[in-house]
Amino acid sequence: MASGVLRSALVLQLLAGAASQAVDYGGYATSAYGQYSVIGGGYYISTYKSYSTISGGSYNLNYGYGATIGGGYSHVIYNSYSLISGGYDNIVYSAHATISGGRYNTNKGYAGTISGGSYNRVGASYTTISGGYTNGAYGTWGTVSGGGYNSQYGTAGSITGGAYHRNYAPYAAIVGGYYNYIYAYAGNVVGGFYNTVGGSYGSIRGGTNNKVFGGWSTVYGGQDNWIYASQSTIGGGSYNYISGSQSVVHGGEGNSVFKAYSNVGGGSDNFVYGYAATVGGGSDNSAYGSYSTVSAGANNWASAKFSTVGGGASNLATGYAATVNGGWGNSATGYNSYVGAGYGNKATGYAAKVSGGGWNYALAPYASSHGGWQNYVYSYAGTINGGMYNRVYGSRGFIGGGSTNSVMGPYGTIIGGVTNYASGYMAAIGGGRSNDANGDWSGVAGGYLNTAKQEGAVVVGGDSNTAYGEHSAVGGGHANRAYGSYSTVLGGETNVAYAPLSYVGGGGYNYNSGYAAVIAGGQWNTATASYSYVGGGGYNAVLGTWSTILGGWGNIVYSGADSVAIGGGMYNRVYNDYSVVGGGQYHRVYSPYTVVLGGYSNYAAGYGSAILGGNSNSVSGVYTVITGGVNNGISGDYASIQGGDNNNALGDYAAMGGGYDNGAYGSYSTVGGGRYNYAVGAFSIVGGGQYNNVYEDYGVIGGGAYNNVYTEISTIAGGTSNYVYGYAGTIGGGNSNTVYGDGATVIGGYTNLAGADFTVVAGYDNTLSVAHTVIGGGWYNVVAGTSGMVAGGTWNKMYKNYGFIAGGQSHYVYGVGGTIAGGHNCYSYGYFGTVGGGMYNTARGTLSTAGGGMYNRAIGVYSTVGGGYNNIAYAYGSSIGGGEYNRAYGSYSTIAGGKQNCIYGAAATVAGGEWNTAFTDYAVIGGGSWNTADDDSFSPSIGGGYNTKIIDADYATVIGGYNLNLGGEGTTIVGGGYAGAYGYWSTIGGGQSSWVYAPITTVAGGHNHYAYSYAATIAGGMYNSVYGAWGAIGGGWYNRLYGSYGVIGGGSYNYNYGTMTTIGGGSSNWIYGVSYSTIAGGHNHYVYAYSGTVAGGMYCSVYSSYGAIGGGWYQHNHGSASTMIGGHNLQLYAPYTVSAGGISNYVYAYAGAIGGGTSNYVYSTYGTISGGHNHYVTGYSATVGGGMYNTVYGSGGTVGSGWYQKNHYPYGTIQGGAWNWIYGYAASIGGGKYSGARSSYATTTGGWYCNGYAYSSISGGMYNWAYSSYQVIAGGTSNYAYTKWSTIAGGHNHYVYGFSATVGGGMYNSAKGSWSTVGGGWYNSAFNSYSTISGGAYNRAYGNGNYIGGGTSNWMYGPAYATVDGGHNHYIYAYGATVAGGMYGSAYGSWGTTGGGWYQHTHGTYATIAGGYSNYGSGTGFTIAGGQSNNIYNTYSSINGGASNYVYTAYSTIGGGNNNWLYGYVATIGGGMYNSAYGTYSTISGGYYNKALDSWSSVNGGAYNYVYESYSTIGGGYGNYIYASFSTIGSGNSNYIYSYAAVIGGGMSNSVYGDRGSVGAGNANVAWAVDSAVGGGVHNYVYGAYSNIGGGYYNYVYSYSSNIGGGWQNRAKGYVSSIVGGYANTAAGYMSHVTGGWYNSALSSWTAIGGGVSNKIYASYSTIIGGESNYVSSPFSLSAGYAGYAYSYGSAVFGFSGDTCYSQGTYTVNLCTTDGGLYNNGEPLTEKAVDSSNVYQAYYKSALGGGYSNSVMGDYGTIGGGDHNRAGGMYSVVGGGFKNKANSNYALVLGGYMNQANGRFATVGGGSKNFARGRFSMALGYSASANGDHSSVMSFGGSSCEAEWDNEFAICADKVTINGQELFPTSRRNLDEETTKVAEENQKKLAELRSMTNEQEKTILAREKLIAELQQAVTMLAAKVES
Repeated sequence: MASGVLRSALVLQLLAGAASQAVDYGGYATSAYGQYSVIGGGYYISTYKSYSTISGGSYNLNYGYGATIGGGYSHVIYNSYSLISGGYDNIVYSAHATISGGRYNTNKGYAGTISGGSYNRVGASYTTISGGYTNGAYGTWGTVSGGGYNSQYGTAGSITGGAYHRNYAPYAAIVGGYYNYIYAYAGNVVGGFYNTVGGSYGSIRGGTNNKVFGGWSTVYGGQDNWIYASQSTIGGGSYNYISGSQSVVHGGEGNSVFKAYSNVGGGSDNFVYGYAATVGGGSDNSAYGSYSTVSAGANNWASAKFSTVGGGASNLATGYAATVNGGWGNSATGYNSYVGAGYGNKATGYAAKVSGGGWNYALAPYASSHGGWQNYVYSYAGTINGGMYNRVYGSRGFIGGGSTNSVMGPYGTIIGGVTNYASGYMAAIGGGRSNDANGDWSGVAGGYLNTAKQEGAVVVGGDSNTAYGEHSAVGGGHANRAYGSYSTVLGGETNVAYAPLSYVGGGGYNYNSGYAAVIAGGQWNTATASYSYVGGGGYNAVLGTWSTILGGWGNIVYSGADSVAIGGGMYNRVYNDYSVVGGGQYHRVYSPYTVVLGGYSNYAAGYGSAILGGNSNSVSGVYTVITGGVNNGISGDYASIQGGDNNNALGDYAAMGGGYDNGAYGSYSTVGGGRYNYAVGAFSIVGGGQYNNVYEDYGVIGGGAYNNVYTEISTIAGGTSNYVYGYAGTIGGGNSNTVYGDGATVIGGYTNLAGADFTVVAGYDNTLSVAHTVIGGGWYNVVAGTSGMVAGGTWNKMYKNYGFIAGGQSHYVYGVGGTIAGGHNCYSYGYFGTVGGGMYNTARGTLSTAGGGMYNRAIGVYSTVGGGYNNIAYAYGSSIGGGEYNRAYGSYSTIAGGKQNCIYGAAATVAGGEWNTAFTDYAVIGGGSWNTADDDSFSPSIGGGYNTKIIDADYATVIGGYNLNLGGEGTTIVGGGYAGAYGYWSTIGGGQSSWVYAPITTVAGGHNHYAYSYAATIAGGMYNSVYGAWGAIGGGWYNRLYGSYGVIGGGSYNYNYGTMTTIGGGSSNWIYGVSYSTIAGGHNHYVYAYSGTVAGGMYCSVYSSYGAIGGGWYQHNHGSASTMIGGHNLQLYAPYTVSAGGISNYVYAYAGAIGGGTSNYVYSTYGTISGGHNHYVTGYSATVGGGMYNTVYGSGGTVGSGWYQKNHYPYGTIQGGAWNWIYGYAASIGGGKYSGARSSYATTTGGWYCNGYAYSSISGGMYNWAYSSYQVIAGGTSNYAYTKWSTIAGGHNHYVYGFSATVGGGMYNSAKGSWSTVGGGWYNSAFNSYSTISGGAYNRAYGNGNYIGGGTSNWMYGPAYATVDGGHNHYIYAYGATVAGGMYGSAYGSWGTTGGGWYQHTHGTYATIAGGYSNYGSGTGFTIAGGQSNNIYNTYSSINGGASNYVYTAYSTIGGGNNNWLYGYVATIGGGMYNSAYGTYSTISGGYYNKALDSWSSVNGGAYNYVYESYSTIGGGYGNYIYASFSTIGSGNSNYIYSYAAVIGGGMSNSVYGDRGSVGAGNANVAWAVDSAVGGGVHNYVYGAYSNIGGGYYNYVYSYSSNIGGGWQNRAKGYVSSIVGGYANTAAGYMSHVTGGWYNSALSSWTAIGGGVSNKIYASYSTIIGGESNYVSSPFSLSAGYAGYAYSYGSAVFGFSGDTCYSQGTYTVNLCTTDGGLYNNGEPLTEKAVDSSNVYQAYYKSALGGGYSNSVMGDYGTIGGGDHNRAGGMYSVVGGGFKNKANSNYALVLGGYMNQANGRFATVGGGSKNFARGRFSMALGYSASANGDHSSVMSFGGSSCEAEWDNEFAICADKVTINGQELFPTSRRNLDEETTKVAEENQKKLAELRSMTNEQEKTILAREKLIAELQQAVTMLAAKVES
């Protein structure tokens, strides 16, 4: 208050004229020596200069001109215009300098400022010290904002706070901290202490003892970080060093960068010596090469250009662009070389690659090793994928895995296996053991002891297979050989492909010596010809080239029969080229290009012929075909029979569809089917039916019965008893129709006669006797004229030529060419007159037409009556379309219809209506009634209407209407009524009571219009008048148009007096004589000015030229060129103004504008109000956009919208909202309410109760305050920014206390550290400098430079540079640690990383948990990629995922799965669950409950698999166990290996006890001995070393080097013995052999049994070829057949007699047959001859004892005698009897009647009609059926008896006794009762049948009578025809 009084007194004195007086207001010891100086008070105060002031204080001295001391004490000012506001002991030496307060401050700078503080010094111009203690500012324009002991020497430099700073450089800045130094231009230090910037634009963002000596470089904090290069960055950390430009060290400790563009991500003691090189992290890593990278790990080196080490430890990448991904002790020394992981691996070759494993070497360019142990690649581009001890010596060689495999040749490949050797170029071995691929491009896929010897040779698998030929292939099996080049043996046993390109698919003992021949499978098949093919079966032989046998048994293609195919079947023979047998049995093909597809016993001898099936069909003609059927024959060439029985095609090109006993005898004849049909003529056809005959060429009978064609090119389509005697005659069908005329046709019907040439008749009893006539149907029709036709109907008569009656009844045609289409009682008299139908119609005129209707007449020539009733066309060419009582008297006139219309004029037309009359030529009346076109008007037209008159008006037109009059040329009235058109070419468009009196004038419509002027127009409305030429009224009513070219568009009571003026519409609008004015619409408008416009509305007026009113009410436009667009009660009083709309708006100033609204006022030039209400604009060019009660006072100011807004300052802007105000220049408020912009350039975008100060910006929200400058609050609520450059992006209840700090959004967030950031979320706090929280909630960041990405409740206690990316409840306690996300994670080790998931805990340095749930790790450098509850307790190990996995050893890996345990060093589990790997370098790929218990052991998958010894592998399966080293189980379940290097491929319950033993697959197989093998099957056992069982079940090998191929219950007991297959065979002797069969025994050494049943050899060097029950008991003997007993040394026995056949002594041969059973070349060797009716059709030896018509069909078959017996199977036997059949192999019928043994080894003991269908079944008695295997039936009950089930024994008998005792005593009684019941029922049925027979006899008599009558009628008809 005192200062205020002082100023007031001073002012008063000056005003009073005391200008030269000093003023001293009191005090003590005060002196005012200067002119006009002032002392306000105080004591010991002196002022010595003019205009100087001391307001008070004590001991103050003022020596400055105009200077001021405000108060305080002991102040001194020595220069002018300076100021000391207060404080004490402050001194100012310079002009215009200021000290605001404080103490002991000294200001020696011109215009310098010290705001306060103590001991501060300003020594340069324009310099400022804002406060603080002992600060010095010695550079021009420098600033010290506070702090203590700071010194600012650089021009425009600044020190913002802190202490002991030194700023020596221009434009440099130090913000905070202490002991920071800047020596370079524009450098800056933000915080920290002992930091130094020596490079231009260098920056340090905190930390301790950091140094930046490079330009544009930055250290973001940390400790002892140094930069000596430009544009480089250290993100933080400690003891980091950069001497390369544009390089970055992101953090860490002791990291160094020495070259440009290089980067260290973090870690410790990492070095980058290479240009643009990178070390991502880890420790003690070095990147020496340019562009080299070390991503992580420890002690890794990347020394070459572009080299990379991804991680791990002690890895080296010394080759150019070399890469080591990780692992330990790996090195990549070659150019572009790569090592992925593992340990001790080396990649020395160019682009060499080692993916992992241990001690693997890739030593050549592009060499690669992808895992395993001690694998070496010595060759260019060689590859080893895994395994151990594998070597690749050949370039581009490849080994997939396995052990001790070698690839010697270039491009060689070994996929896996053991001890395989690929020495050929591009040779390949897939796996297996001891396989060799010697030839170039050769390959062995797997198996054992397989060899591919020549170029391109391939062996897929099996054992002991050899591919000798070039590009030959053996697929698998045993002992197969492919000798020919490109030959192939796919599998099987002992198959040979001998010729080039030959192929054997499988089977056994097949021999292929044909070039490019194929044997697909089967056994004992032979292919000797080139390109031949055998698909399978047995004993098939292809001897002809390009020939094929797909399968079957005993089929032969003979030599010379080339390109032949046999699909299958049995015993088929082909003798000629290009023929085919599809299947079946006993076919014979003798001709080339012939086909027999199937059936039985078909014979084809015709060239190109075909038999597709059937039985006993034969063809001998060329290119003939029999599709099927029985006993059909073709002898004509190109003929065909589709099927049927006993049909014959004798003519060439004949065709037979089927049927029975039909004949196609003529060339190209055809019989489709039926029976007893004959096509005798050439090209004749019988489609079907019965007893039809075509006797001449080209005749056709489609079907029916008893039809006959006797002439050429004639046809009977069907029906019965029809006859054609005329050439080319046709009968479509029906019954008893006859054609005699040539080309005549009977379409159908009954008893029709076509008696003349080219006639056509149908219907009933119609007769044609004149040529070229037609009766289409009906009955009793007559055609008497040539070429006439009656299509149908009844009683129609035609008497003239060329007539036509389509149908109907009682029509008559009397004129030539007359036509009646239908109806009844119509007449055609005129030449080609036509009646379309109807009744009683007549066509009398030439070419006249009566279309229909009734009683119509067409009398004139070319006249037409279309229809209707009683219409008459009298004139030439006249036409009446229809109607009634119409008359056409004018030529070419037309009446379309209507009633009682008349035409007298030529070419006139009446379209319809009634009582219309056309008197003149070319007149047209469209319709209506009582219309008249008089005869004085040329070509008038009346469209219709009523009572219209055209009088003396040429070309006049009336479209319609009523009571119309036309009197001028070319006048037109479109419609309406009571109208008149009298001006030439005038028009009335319609309406009523309109009159046109002027030429070329138009009234378009409406009523009561008058047009008096030339070319005027009235478009419509009513009571409108036009008086001005070319005037136009569009419509409306009571409009008057007086001016020329004027327009009234419509409306009512409008008056237009102006020239070329327009009233668009509305009502009561007036234009008063001015030109070019317009009233567009509305009402009560007035235009008084030139070119004025009113667009619409009402009561609007335009008073000035070019004024315009768009619309609205009560508008008044007084301003020239002003515009009102719309609104109500608007007023414009100045030129060029605009009022767009609204109500009661006023514009008083030039070019002012109001867009709309209400009660708006514009008082200023160019002022604008866009809308709203109660706005005021007084500022020049000011604008109100809208809203209400807004005011703009400042020029250029704007209020966009809202209400009650006040804009007081120029160029201020309020965009919207309410109750906002602006008090600052160019300030801005975007919207909201109750907000203010309190100083210049302040911005508030929106919100409520927001307030901003200078240069601050508030984007919106509520209760937001920006208290300092350059702040930004983007929005939200209750946000408070207290410091400069701070930012709040949004949210609510945020607080920013740190300099340049930021809160992005959310709520209740705080940024307390300088440059700290909270991105969003809620309740987050960033306490330290450069700390960042991106979002989330309840997060706390206490360390410098720490980062929290988001989540909730994450706390960072780490010293610095730690990171939490997100999640919640994470805790970091270590330097540089990271938690990426998830929840409840923690990182306790430096540079440790927890990637995400839940409950993750990382305790190791450089360790990583990437994700998952509840994972834990405590070792250095470990990695857990994810999963749940995984645990690692050692270093550099990894778990890639899964759950509950545990790793206890170093360098080990679990890929995934759950509950897996790793106890072995460098062990691996790929996945699965409950797997355990205990051995060093052991591996489990997956599955569950698997265990690898020793080193290098592995389990690839499956479950419950256990490997107990080293180097063994289980591929998969379930419950497999290996107890020995180097063994393998591929898959399966419950397999066991107890021996060294053993193999089980798969299956279940298989076991191997012998070293190197193997079981391929199957079930319960056991290989007990060394090198023993079981290929598959069930329960096979090998007890002998080097022995094998191929398959089958329950087979046993007991001895050394023996083999069983397959079968069931076979025993190989002898040393080197073998059994191929069969059942229960035994090979017990040394080198003994059994090929197959059942119950055969080779019990001595060097013996062999070929097959058969129950054969036995007891002596060495002996053989049984086959058969049954043969015995050899003496050495060097032979037996065959049945019951051959060779007891003698060196004897041979052939038993074919059915009885026992004995040897006859040493070195004898005994052949036993029945009497007459021995032949030589078909000639009997015994006197007894067999009857010629017996048939031998077996390929191999058979026997037939005698009898009649017996057939031996199967090899080795036997028939003892009897009649019509058949032995169809191999080794089948029929003892005798009648019609017995042994159809299957080994079947037996002893005798009897009609018995059949159909199952193998089946037996019928005798009896009648018995069937043994099951294998080993037996039937005897009567009608016994043994259907099941091993079943037996005895039927003695007189009816059928069956055994349906296997192993069933059935007895059917009335009584069964044993020793006289009946077993089932009730059976006979039940049977007797049932028999009695059946007899009674049969008696009843017999009576019913007798009654039925009597009735049928009566019916037969009646039919015979009817037949006699019909025959009599036929006789009469024949007589009639003849007459």
